[in-house]
Amino acid sequence: ARGPQAFTYVPTDLAPLMPTHQTGYDLSAPPAQVVEPVAPPENIRPADTVLVDDLTTFLAFCQVYTVGTVGENGMAITSDAQQRLKPHLIGSASNARIALIMALAGGLGLATEQDAAFRPQLSNIRKWLDLRRGEQVRSLVETWQNSTAYNELLYTPGLKPETSAGWQNDPLLGRQTVLNFLEIVPPDQWWPVDELIEDVKETEPDFQRPAGDYESWYIRDAQTDAYLRGFESWDKVDGAMLRFILTSLMNGLGLV
Repeated sequence: ARGPQAFTYVPTDLAPLMPTHQTGYDLSAPPAQVVEPVAPPENIRPADTVLVDDLTTFLAFCQVYTVGTVGENGMAITSDAQQRLKPHLIGSASNARIALIMALAGGLGLATEQDAAFRPQLSNIRKWLDLRRGEQVRSLVETWQNSTAYNELLYTPGLKPETSAGWQNDPLLGRQTVLNFLEIVPPDQWWPVDELIEDVKETEPDFQRPAGDYESWYIRDAQTDAYLRGFESWDKVDGAMLRFILTSLMNGLGLV
């Protein structure tokens, strides 16, 4: 193209395939799935940012005491250390939350596992403490989003995964699925958790199951000790994990 006018040339082999009349593409059409607002619930559990405080407390605790680690990837501390830490935390001192704190501390470079103990990295801690609270929260969220050290399926209430059997899930898939579905929720609107989980089940049920494999993961029901296999166990396994991500982790990270 040259000069005030621009000309578009179509190769001769493609010209016969081009339409000879106007075609309609309505780009203003609404999205395929529309979330209808619902009335605010009677009881609201606000999101908070006490995870920042409890992470800071945990790092100070590790500086004062030798905090021994146990379990895979060192994402758990000894029961004695957990009991000593518990009175100092604002939020829960559950295994799941302490494992999250440890994963975040490790992912941010605030602490590392050395000689079966969790040890603070003071130079990095000083930089993190100098951040504004909003920046600290953002750093926690981004670290959680990308962390492979923390696996929600291993801490979902009601489940007893047997990872020694050799199977492995990808913890990133569950988080990304929830975040993708939340993108269609209008800002400042309510969407029932049950409805979101049901939407995932209907449209993307195999979000964390390669090739739709519901047989090779060894997971027991924490109450009955029965193995949860087959698609009929989706609500108790996959659905329960999504609920845990939404109502526990994302609420505790200030996101919902």
